[in-house]
Amino acid sequence: MYISRGTRKDFHAAFSLTAFSSKEVRAPYHNLEELTKGIYSRAHHAARISAFFSLLNMGDEDRAGDALGVLAPLLAKNSVRHLILDELSTAQWETAVPGLLRTCLSKVTTLHCVDSCDPVGKQLDMYPCTAALRRLKATDVPEVERDGSPKGETPPTPRPEYPLPALKTVVVSMMSKPAEKYWTIKAYADVREWWDELVKGLTYRRDIGLRVRTLRIVGALVQEKWNSRMAKVDAKMLGRMTEYKLVDEVIDERTFNPPNSES
Repeated sequence: MYISRGTRKDFHAAFSLTAFSSKEVRAPYHNLEELTKGIYSRAHHAARISAFFSLLNMGDEDRAGDALGVLAPLLAKNSVRHLILDELSTAQWETAVPGLLRTCLSKVTTLHCVDSCDPVGKQLDMYPCTAALRRLKATDVPEVERDGSPKGETPPTPRPEYPLPALKTVVVSMMSKPAEKYWTIKAYADVREWWDELVKGLTYRRDIGLRVRTLRIVGALVQEKWNSRMAKVDAKMLGRMTEYKLVDEVIDERTFNPPNSES
């Protein structure tokens, strides 16, 4: 299932939900377009629901999150195993999504948080794709203690009030995107922000007793823009994934392309 908080020029807000067979989710892919194109070209049965909210009718309020509540009863009984979340978001969307994940998508085992190459919706593209892991945080559940260290970990018993309790695999992308995109990997600070969001998300899952088992990293980067400082922090953070017991396994599928090869 693919849930997106998208946008259109003539509408203030929009969102879409697409359902398909998990058998159609195959590797390899580097970005959201490659993933969804492969799914749609192979899927024999797929269903999509889109909702658009006019600026004239709703003013400055973001109603896209409200629409998720309308859909919840339709998703009460499902067998969704793969969930795709993109980087587009708003404050209201961040508040609305965790509730849907917790109440309707408890069987999801694989989460895809991957970037889009499409510049449409760039005003919502303010964070790396790894920030999508924020939506796995239950805001109405008391905080747990976490120090980010690999020592003294005795995670609490998992509770169903947390989103995606069956989650085992997370797929994220790191890529050089077109200049039109608001957020992209172009400097050391971007690499650091990308990893910081990922570490926060995986640390939270570990500390609530719902640790992710496998981390897959996909994407295509331009070699010319990848300097030694970026490579150093990247290698350091890769090591922390298993050192801090955030995951059991890291599968790095990123590729480095020559200059002038950006999508």
